[in-house]
Amino acid sequence: MTRKLLTAAAVVAAPLLWPLAASAGVLFTANGTTICSGPSGMVCIAGTTTLANGVVISGGSANSNSPGTAVQADLFSSTVTISNPTALTETVTFFAGDINYMPPTAPPGALLLSSNIGTTTTTGSAVNTMSYISCVDPVNGQNNCTGTLNTAPVTPIITVSNSNNSQGNNRAITTLASPYSMTEEIQLTLGPAPLLTSPRKPRWCRSRSQPR
Repeated sequence: MTRKLLTAAAVVAAPLLWPLAASAGVLFTANGTTICSGPSGMVCIAGTTTLANGVVISGGSANSNSPGTAVQADLFSSTVTISNPTALTETVTFFAGDINYMPPTAPPGALLLSSNIGTTTTTGSAVNTMSYISCVDPVNGQNNCTGTLNTAPVTPIITVSNSNNSQGNNRAITTLASPYSMTEEIQLTLGPAPLLTSPRKPRWCRSRSQPR
């Protein structure tokens, strides 16, 4: 059987609802600050970004294969490091997404939205938390996980220093027309001084939908 797949992936050291008219294409944000952006179906890459709360994000990137193919739609994002050099516990909301996916659609058949994330924690903290979901928006909203077709959250363990963790979840989608958008959302809390890093290669998250 020919398989169709939607995938979204985000690299953790870590997908704001934008009006459709303001859609940017591939877009990666943190607490409303743009990490990088570019045309749909392309790669955006950033250097180092310091957020208003002091959290530092290095090496952010996102890419997709929008408008997709008959068998697969992809979304990936990554960061090399995320650090909190402040003396306070800080929270960051990451969104990575792209718009204007055309295939695959359902029916015929159903799609499987497969969502996966991997993390490496260099310096942990007991207050560190993370929650990750992947979203498909039938109305093609930019970086939108509100009122959409979402996977259940996964919560990688990021409290232990010098550790790594990977988790995933799936969701069946029986009806999806084009165009649509895909988004990843990460809710991250970091205690003072923790560092999430990927020294050899970016860790990733992925969401995928394919015929069942």
